[in-house]
Amino acid sequence: MATSLPQSLHNYTQELQVLNALHDYTTSSIVPSLLFESFIVGVLFASVPLGSYLISAKLRSDARIPLILSQWAVSIAVITHWGLSLHQLYRLLDGSALGIALGEPDDATLNSKDFSIHTDYANAWTYLLPIVTETVLFGLVTVLFVVTAWTTLRQLHTRRLSFATGLVPAVATVMYAFSLAHWAVSVQYFTADAHAINQSGNDNDVVPPVTALVVLLTLNAVMGDAIVLWRMCVVWKNKRPILVFAVGLALVTLALNIVNVVVTADNNGYQNKFLVQQNVPVFSETILGIMAAFISLASNACATMLVGIKVWLLRSQLANHAHTSDRRTVVERFMELLVDSGLVYTGIWIFYCVSFFMPIATHTFLQVESLSYSIQITAVDHLNAGMAQMTTIYPLIIFILVALDRTYHEHGPRALHTSEQLSRWDADVPIALDMHVMGDERGRERSEGAASYSKVSNPTDSW
Repeated sequence: MATSLPQSLHNYTQELQVLNALHDYTTSSIVPSLLFESFIVGVLFASVPLGSYLISAKLRSDARIPLILSQWAVSIAVITHWGLSLHQLYRLLDGSALGIALGEPDDATLNSKDFSIHTDYANAWTYLLPIVTETVLFGLVTVLFVVTAWTTLRQLHTRRLSFATGLVPAVATVMYAFSLAHWAVSVQYFTADAHAINQSGNDNDVVPPVTALVVLLTLNAVMGDAIVLWRMCVVWKNKRPILVFAVGLALVTLALNIVNVVVTADNNGYQNKFLVQQNVPVFSETILGIMAAFISLASNACATMLVGIKVWLLRSQLANHAHTSDRRTVVERFMELLVDSGLVYTGIWIFYCVSFFMPIATHTFLQVESLSYSIQITAVDHLNAGMAQMTTIYPLIIFILVALDRTYHEHGPRALHTSEQLSRWDADVPIALDMHVMGDERGRERSEGAASYSKVSNPTDSW
């Protein structure tokens, strides 16, 4: 007579079978559509605000309001559907939608291989969710790259091709290629891990591509820091103290990142115990990696601060030439955009560095209290995946602002007086910031403002 299994063991075995079937179906059917929708959401995050600006700038009739509202309504509907799909996936991942609690089995004699299925199942989703975050950011990067390529290549029709004019699209293409490669490596690893679980029931033979991800993120981070420091030097007209400071920061950043890549390749997944545990650590495997992250933070903070000081000095200089102190010129608005975007980017780096030491937005997939063992995901896991895209987003924004500023100054600084001039300006510049002198002064005061503006050099003349 066959020996019957204990009821708890029988129930647990059934749960394992359900989890295996659910994992197979989710990875083959749900995940691809979710990643595609995540990419579309990222595209909408960038294209809808840009489209709204273009519609408001190009159309002068009442038809622009329905067009703007309609595209925002469509984007909100898509994002809402994406959010609900993600919430549904969360409930499937932690087993709550099926009434399955991922954790320690009641029967202590349960085969350890069976229990490893629970851990492998939970681990698989800790790799997926950061990829969803990265895919959204990758969609945003794609739109910015297309806009950068369009604005820079459009200028080549009016300029002779040279090293300087070809540098921006070349650098943008390289950084976008690294972002694409980082996203592809992450997706490929999740696919290989999911395939191993579906075929053999474990993922022990699949090693996270930590070194490849570190190399790709390092390349983008170093290039991004170099662009930020270059922007700072140009704004200060390459003054020697600023130039020496920028070169010093760039060399330290490069050296620390190179050493971190070499040490990470030989580190075999070791992670400092005083840091938040991460599924695929990037900077936190070595103390040199942590130092490299903080140096990047310092570079961006210093560059933003020095550009902010330049804005203050410029505003004082303009106030000495203008009759009114509330007039804002093209140069001011352009540099204020650099400062504002720099503050946001620096804030992201601060949040990233803090998340090394403090668990933020923790989501637990599996908790075994008797073994003090848990599988969870925190904000640093999302940032480890997303920073390769974020370090591309900010330089692309700088390139776009520089291209728009250069396009404006090729047409000459001017104050707009009539709707005819405004219409002619829109025809010449299809994508432009609202870069004319602001204020409610009379025509005479505006002309004086334009004259005083011409006394101040454009900070991007050498860009």
